Amino acid sequence: MRAYRRVGGLGLQYYAELMLNHAGYRSSLPAGLPAQGRYRDTVTVRLTQLLKHQTWRLSLFAFVSPADADYLLIPEVSYRLSDRLSATVGANVFGGQRDTTFLGQFDRNDNAYAALRFDF
Repeated sequence: MRAYRRVGGLGLQYYAELMLNHAGYRSSLPAGLPAQGRYRDTVTVRLTQLLKHQTWRLSLFAFVSPADADYLLIPEVSYRLSDRLSATVGANVFGGQRDTTFLGQFDRNDNAYAALRFDF
């Protein structure tokens, strides 16, 4: 039985914005256009796990906005068939409570993808 070494990683990032003249912004909005909040923050997380001599790569990227209550999840699986050829499958999964937020507007636009890559 062979023992394989697992290699993985975790990345975290936090970002925040504060609109200084929010009252002026709200008063200048055209009628019917939803106003953005004064405060907006986002958290990003990337998890990566390499398996079987780094031929398999499992990855999850998550972009979450607690202030807007929306998110984007990108799970991905990649396999190196050789040193020059790899295959990848993944998805983009959007969500949110409102269709007027940055990511929530894409809630019905989830998609899956596949790629075959040749390096030369």
